[in-house]
Amino acid sequence: MINELIEALTEQERSTLIERINNAPGQLYKFIGLLMQNPDWSQKQVEKHFGINSNTYFKNVSLAKDEIYEVIKMHIRNSYDDLILSNVLYRRGLQVHCNKLRLRLEDEYISNGWWNVLQELYNMQMMVAYTRCDVKWLEELKQKCFDNSDRLHRFTRVDREVIVQMALIEKGDMKEKHFAAYAKNLESILKEAEAVDHPIPVFNALHCFFVLYTQYEVNINKAQTVVEKMDNFLNRYDEQGVLVYARNVALLNLMGFHIDFASGQSAESHFKKVKNSLGKHGMLFDSQVWLNFCVYHFFEKNVKDFDFGYKRFAALPLDTGLQYQADYIACLCAYLHNKRTDFYTHLNNFYRVERTRAHLNYDLSLRYLEIMLLLKEDNLGLASDKLEAAVKFTRRNFTSFRIELEKKHWDLLKAAIKKARPDKIETIVYRFTEFIGTELKYNGSQIKPGAKVVLK
Repeated sequence: MINELIEALTEQERSTLIERINNAPGQLYKFIGLLMQNPDWSQKQVEKHFGINSNTYFKNVSLAKDEIYEVIKMHIRNSYDDLILSNVLYRRGLQVHCNKLRLRLEDEYISNGWWNVLQELYNMQMMVAYTRCDVKWLEELKQKCFDNSDRLHRFTRVDREVIVQMALIEKGDMKEKHFAAYAKNLESILKEAEAVDHPIPVFNALHCFFVLYTQYEVNINKAQTVVEKMDNFLNRYDEQGVLVYARNVALLNLMGFHIDFASGQSAESHFKKVKNSLGKHGMLFDSQVWLNFCVYHFFEKNVKDFDFGYKRFAALPLDTGLQYQADYIACLCAYLHNKRTDFYTHLNNFYRVERTRAHLNYDLSLRYLEIMLLLKEDNLGLASDKLEAAVKFTRRNFTSFRIELEKKHWDLLKAAIKKARPDKIETIVYRFTEFIGTELKYNGSQIKPGAKVVLK
């Protein structure tokens, strides 16, 4: 548990912890320092080093955890920091400083849509106005509180509703018969979010549409419309500080779209926009950036850039819930470097983790890669069996929309097993289809991208 915490520390937090270890006496800091220097040491090794029993060991673990929490809290900043500062200034008798700061904060909170913090600011100002018996100011603040309360209520209602819709679409068990009703309901929620004019619920509603049209219906025309709305969304709210995280997640989605689909655009330009935010939004965000980067260069067969991204991805202290992604990327790395044994080692690890909808997508891709490995070895019989299993797996776990697109992959692989030329594929939807074609050395007469999506 302690090693997980230490691995997740930022560089600044780690420096603070090391400074405490160097300057503070006592066994606790020596205990933490030892674990930082020897993360692979077992409990018995630590107990032997300090000459302690298991009870003392676990007591130190508990104390070390609390100490690391304190270090992390030292470097946390949030929307309430300046608000608390204004209150501290007031209590210290610095009313001019306090009032000037609160005036600036009011404009900032309104501009950024931090209406919950704004309400707290008004509450504090009401107390100050009351102590002065400034009735005129109290009347002004009262009306501001009422107006902001109504706005905050509308935001809360639509924002919480969107979160529920996000959970529904990302859970992965929605039936096809519910797609139309879900989209209709989501459309009304999006209109309400746009009326509230706050970027967070607007972005989250668009994200739901994005998942619906890229993972469920796999409707590229509808997905294009959502992508264009996301682009307009970014331009509309670009100046709002509240959008920093939402904006970068939107860019991450756009990058993923151009990686997964034959959109006619390179994903690299989107990666350049996103990479400046690495290290600012946590490990989950960073892992998705480097994962997408690796997948893109895997499809391009760019070994150098893939290895660069893979090194960055592997260096992240990933949560155990993301282990399937690490195993997936490791399989891609092994395939790209023609390391068959490593591929199957990581493939076996991949199947040991919890299944999710995202896991299913990776699972299908790895099944195809395994078939192509067998084709390279000329093991046609086993390749045929594996393809039959992949077809059954797809029909069992994916929608009819997705199955229709996967038939192109099946046709390519069936033709390779028969050592025949495939039928001409006029329109490519997935980049993975292009990748399979180049791997199986089909020329352009068999695989043509056709009319690709053109995005603004």
